Amino acid sequence: MAAANFLQISPFSSSPTIPNTITSPPLSLLPHCTSLRELKQIQALTIKSHLQNDITVLTKIISCCAFHPSATFMDHARQLFDQILQPDIVVFNSMACGYFRFNAPLQAILLFPDILCSGIVPGDYTFPSLLKACAMQALRHCKKVNNCIALLPNLVSTITYMYVPH
Repeated sequence: MAAANFLQISPFSSSPTIPNTITSPPLSLLPHCTSLRELKQIQALTIKSHLQNDITVLTKIISCCAFHPSATFMDHARQLFDQILQPDIVVFNSMACGYFRFNAPLQAILLFPDILCSGIVPGDYTFPSLLKACAMQALRHCKKVNNCIALLPNLVSTITYMYVPH
């Protein structure tokens, strides 16, 4: 898709106008990305359209990366995230979900202080991902403890108690 097709002429003016960033042609291609190369081509179209600093566009690209099955997409999402001067809660949530999906709960947890330092109020979607990440991270520590305790037969009942919901 050519970048020229992205700009539309408004019937009320002779100058090109940029359409809604959510439904614009480059972003509508995101769900069909199968490679990082394709994603970067779509990103290049957004740059040509002067939308590279639009938080909505960046959030949409980061969300696409976070929900893609390839971990290289998540690395790219982090690069984009680090370029955002004033991220909003939606982009933080997308990053946290992505880290959780890629079995990197500590990375999701480490985003939380950034949210608070930015003065952003965590939303309803922030805490479920954060709590899942905390549980996953704690479970890793519990499994390490479990492996050590398993060497001591007298403490096996403690392991059972640790995993039983209270």
